[in-house]
Amino acid sequence: MTKKAGLSTTFEESLERIAWDAWDEAIADYYFPALAKPKLVFDSTHREGFYIDTQEWRVTLNLLEVPPFVGEKEIHDFLHSISQHEIGHYDLCPYDGLTAATLLSAAMKKVSETFAPLVVNIFADLVIDTQLWGRFRELTEWRLREEIKDIFSQEKGKKKTKFSETWKILVKAYEYLWDVDLGLNAIDFTQADAKAHRIAAIIAPKLLEKTTWESKVTKIASLLKANLNEDFTLQVGERRTRGGQVCLKGPEDYERQFGDPSEIKSREKVQGKIPTASNADAERFAKDRNFSDYGAPARAAGLIHDGSTLATWYRGRARDLISIHIYETKPGGSLPAYPENWRIGDPLEDLDLLLSAQVSPVIIPNITTRKWRHKEGPACLEEKIPPDLLIVLDSSGSMNWNPEGRSDAQRGEYDIATVAAFAAAHFAFSRGCKVAVLNFSDVAITCDWTTQYAKVEGTILQYQGGGTVVPIQSLKKLARNADRHTLILIITDFGLNNFNSTIKACLELAVEGHSITGFFIGADDQEFDRNPRFTNLHEHGIFFYPVKQVKELIGLVIEEVKRYY
Repeated sequence: MTKKAGLSTTFEESLERIAWDAWDEAIADYYFPALAKPKLVFDSTHREGFYIDTQEWRVTLNLLEVPPFVGEKEIHDFLHSISQHEIGHYDLCPYDGLTAATLLSAAMKKVSETFAPLVVNIFADLVIDTQLWGRFRELTEWRLREEIKDIFSQEKGKKKTKFSETWKILVKAYEYLWDVDLGLNAIDFTQADAKAHRIAAIIAPKLLEKTTWESKVTKIASLLKANLNEDFTLQVGERRTRGGQVCLKGPEDYERQFGDPSEIKSREKVQGKIPTASNADAERFAKDRNFSDYGAPARAAGLIHDGSTLATWYRGRARDLISIHIYETKPGGSLPAYPENWRIGDPLEDLDLLLSAQVSPVIIPNITTRKWRHKEGPACLEEKIPPDLLIVLDSSGSMNWNPEGRSDAQRGEYDIATVAAFAAAHFAFSRGCKVAVLNFSDVAITCDWTTQYAKVEGTILQYQGGGTVVPIQSLKKLARNADRHTLILIITDFGLNNFNSTIKACLELAVEGHSITGFFIGADDQEFDRNPRFTNLHEHGIFFYPVKQVKELIGLVIEEVKRYY
């Protein structure tokens, strides 16, 4: 009925009305999440009935692909159930970009970047439908049976009936998950049965506990890897899902029932427009994750749309590691210490009548009159307005850098330096301060005072790998061009070829009122304490912290105390 050519306008309008009613009912089932209305189409060019339009990132219901039901109730029930399923991708699994990226990363441990979205979709479909089956058992089970019947009808009449192994594994997994008979007896499941049973056993325990999802996705990816390589092929050309880029083409039975294998689903992508990158989610995803495990899933999940992936990764690793406070000592003021006689000739305002009355009800000058002897109270530390920050960064050859490394040692000293620089810079930005950067090696690469973090990050990430000479004049110029006194943060391994002139310049800037501190990358505490180069620098207000690993930056508070005179 729904697939006849030349549909009348009245019939199309009727089908659209049913679809809107079904969608509204499904939205109510999820307690009205803030999702954009779906797009309704009659499109004979796509065999997928329900997918995401990547031009507008909206759920699309291709009403031409509704199975050929006889009555309106069945059409409504089917669209109601399929809408529940589609909404489930954005309200349950993977829900948002951060979860999608996490699951994509988990899949990529066993399959390529190309197949990872397919594994995540398979996992999400099973989770969503099983959750729906628990809430709407009859409706969900009926919809799945109708989808399977539709697949059978497409195969009917063909010379050779052949179902893909991936499709067989998934529909059999539903039978094991729900312990039902879906009418699959005519199909040979000899090869698919063991994997279907294993997948059901992986998914069923703690179904909705998100902390288990990563390991489950990795296990499913490992189980299905061979089948995906056999059933799915890479396509290059104009396709709806990837706009001409490389994408996946799946077997007809899989795509007809489960949709586009390349599709990435997350809540951010159904707001009626291409979403802005979620910086906070992208940075949270970077925590405790190697760069080689970060970029592909972050981009695929929509966490990064533009800008530098490497900068976002470092920004995430540096979040909340360092805080900077500048204090100055303030006098505590005078405090009453003990009472003594008030005598004629003393200032009248010093006379304490209440204290005098406590001594005697009769006020007799010089005899019963009292005053308080005061003394200076203890000094206190008062935090000043946060200073602007000048980052002086050593990117010489002795500061090795390989962001693709799997450990701090493999990533090198410049990796630690970069995390420290990002952490300090973003703390300063969070307090409304300006930041400047001096990246030195063979040449001086500078970023003048700015509040634009992209400029600062770009300067930090320009690794040179040459000599180790601090450009003294550039250092002085940047410091003196600041609007106020600054904190100069030097990050180096201190293999400086002009160490003495650098320290002399630092002492000169300290006298001018700038605070100077730094990280001695690669040193431990004992080595640092024994180094004669740093003797007596504290007396001049210059402080350094030895840092051997990134984890030593965690929770570090840089506190500089300005003495009051």
